[in-house]
Amino acid sequence: MDIHTISRIMFNTDKVPADQPFILRDGQVVFARTLRFFPNQLAEIQIGSNRLIAKLEVPLESGKGYWFQAAFQQGELLLKLLSKEAPRTPGPISLNHSPFPEQKGLQELTNFLMKEPVPLTKEQIFTAGRWLKTVNDQSLAMDVIRFMSRQNLPFIDSVFQSLFAAVNKTSFTNLMSSLYESLQQEPKNAPLVQQILQHLEELLHHGSHQEKAHTGTGKDVFQHLMRAIKHTGIFYEANMEQLKPELALKSLLVKYVGINEAGNTSRNYAEQIILKMNGQQLFSANNTSVQQIVFTIPLTVFQQYTELTMQWTAKRKPDGKIDADYCRILFYLDLQHLKETVVDMQIQNRVVTVTLFNESEAIKPLAQTLMPFLKEELKNLDYTLSTVHIRKPANKSPVVNRLSGLESNPYTGVDIRI
Repeated sequence: MDIHTISRIMFNTDKVPADQPFILRDGQVVFARTLRFFPNQLAEIQIGSNRLIAKLEVPLESGKGYWFQAAFQQGELLLKLLSKEAPRTPGPISLNHSPFPEQKGLQELTNFLMKEPVPLTKEQIFTAGRWLKTVNDQSLAMDVIRFMSRQNLPFIDSVFQSLFAAVNKTSFTNLMSSLYESLQQEPKNAPLVQQILQHLEELLHHGSHQEKAHTGTGKDVFQHLMRAIKHTGIFYEANMEQLKPELALKSLLVKYVGINEAGNTSRNYAEQIILKMNGQQLFSANNTSVQQIVFTIPLTVFQQYTELTMQWTAKRKPDGKIDADYCRILFYLDLQHLKETVVDMQIQNRVVTVTLFNESEAIKPLAQTLMPFLKEELKNLDYTLSTVHIRKPANKSPVVNRLSGLESNPYTGVDIRI
């Protein structure tokens, strides 16, 4: 599965509503440009695309960029100057114009913060700079840092490592396969190892489910999905599956990495799987009005073995229950013949609109063939299928760029009316 496509799905949870104000907290550091000045040391400043009024500690020049630290005095925002202005010449920006030492990781982060409105404290900047020295994809790491800032998550190693693991290029399924093979080399008489192997066999179809026929009906796929979620225990802390939490794969892996008998190779794979599961939980936002779940899991569809990444978003009713009449489900699959496929399903008042994003010319006749089946399956669940849109890029850009443009719809394709 493409690393950037997964990150698009995951970081889609990070969309900030247009009417939500940009907020600075005490102690946060930002790069801002001064626009115009008012009496009593007040000035209009610009941070990214956001403009706000703040009190400046010292007089400055209009139109130049500076590093500031936010402070609040009697409820009034005061910006303390931390450095000289940035140069106007093009090219990389030197850290000589920032309050931070010229260290590996900090320069990339500082350049990023000058372009992106991501307020961080000095301590968080140094911590993030240290993280950037340890990863092989700094761009993805900075996306994670931005997500942590906007979601107000703790700036600690375990949170960053879990989020980064959830979106990096290492396949969740490949990690499970590697762990399965590694555990085969360990004594199988250990009850804990046996339990883990049984779960991995269930998920990877090495065991009793391998020979079972999967007809590919909506009910079969759903049952397989729920079984996979149950056995992985991705959300076992919230008790979101019927399997006893202590028997879920995640819980067993946590126990396994803590025992002295665990092999170093197996422990490493187990730790990576746990991090991926933890990261998926952190991406799954849950507040008073919206329930959102994001996860990646092994799945069999139409007798094809693949890996599914899913983002499910639904509103809550005033009583706190999920409103099944209004929700959005985003799927990403990499299928054997159709290759990378994104399915965007939106439900409004139990009326379903489906948009398929795929490069293949075969998708249209296949969709038309399956339309009666899809319509009937949804009808059985008391939903009405309205329209199926089929989209592919107007140019030859890869599927990786698609999720960023779902709203702006930069695609060509056909619509199938029901």
